[in-house]
Amino acid sequence: MNDITFPEYKEHYFNLAISFVGVCGLAIDNARKYQQLTTHKNQLARTLKELRETQQHLIESEKMAALGSLVAGVAHEINTPVGNSIMAISTVIKKNQKITGLFRDKTMKRSDLEDYFQFTTQIAQLLFSNLQRTGDLIDSFKQVSIDESTEQRRKFKVNEYFQDVIRSLEPQFKSKLIQIELDCDETVELDSYPGAFAQIITNLMLNSLRHGFQDRKNGHITITVTSVNEKFNFKYRDNGQGIPVGIITKIFDPFFTTSKQTGTGLGLHIVYNIVTQKLNGSIKCTSEIGSGTMFTIAIPSGSGENNE
Repeated sequence: MNDITFPEYKEHYFNLAISFVGVCGLAIDNARKYQQLTTHKNQLARTLKELRETQQHLIESEKMAALGSLVAGVAHEINTPVGNSIMAISTVIKKNQKITGLFRDKTMKRSDLEDYFQFTTQIAQLLFSNLQRTGDLIDSFKQVSIDESTEQRRKFKVNEYFQDVIRSLEPQFKSKLIQIELDCDETVELDSYPGAFAQIITNLMLNSLRHGFQDRKNGHITITVTSVNEKFNFKYRDNGQGIPVGIITKIFDPFFTTSKQTGTGLGLHIVYNIVTQKLNGSIKCTSEIGSGTMFTIAIPSGSGENNE
C-alpha cells in the first residue's frame, strides 16, 4: 500500500467532496424536474378529464337535440291529421244542424237524407284515417323516445322496432322524395339496447338528409339487416352525392363536418361510440362520389356493455 502524503490526501478528499456535491446537485435537479413533470402530468390529466367531460356533455346535448328534433317533427306531423279531424267535425256539426232543421220543418226530402248518409260516411272514413295516422305516430314516437331516454335493455323484434324509428322520422323527410326500404326478416330478435339502435338509425338518416341529399330532391335509402353465426349485421346505404376520398377517414371524428350550417359534426361520432363502446361492435364506411355511401355495422347478437 502506497503512503499518501497530507497534500495528496487533502486533494483526494477535496475531489471526492466536489464529486459528491455534483452528484447531490444532479439528484436535486432531477428531483426538481421529476416534480415538474409530475405537476405537468397531473395538469394534463385534469385537462384531459375536463375535455372528456365536455365532449360527453356535448354528445349528450346532441342526443337530446336529435330527440328534440324528433319531437318537433312528430308534433308538426300530428298537427295535420288533428287539424283535418277538427275541420271534419265542425263540418259535421253544421251538416247536422241543417238536416235537423229540415226534419223539424218537415221539408226534408229523401235526397237530403241520402246526401247526409253519404257525407257522414266520407267524414267517418276521413276521421278514421287521420286519427289512425296520429295514433301510429304517437305509438312509434313513444316507443322510440322511451328507449332513447332510458337506454333500457330488453328483447325486441328488429323489423318492428326499426319500422317505428323510420316512421317517427318521416316528418323530417317530407320536403324530399326519399324512398326508404327496410330489408329485415320479421323473426330477427335482439337482446340489447333498442334506444342505441334508434340513435344509430336517426343519425345515419339525418346525415343522409343533410349531406347526401342536400342538393337533391329525391333519393333512396336501404337498410339491410341479417343475423348470422351470433353476429348482427346492419348495412345502411344511400344513393346520395357520396363522400370525397380525402375526408372519409375523418367522418367519425368529433366536430368534423362539411357544413357548419346544417350539422355539429357529432352525429357520426355518436354512431361510432355507440357501435364500438356500448354495443361492442365495429363500423366502417365506403363511399363513391355521385353513387352514394354505405355504412357496414357488425355487432354481437348478445350486444351490450361488457356483454352484460
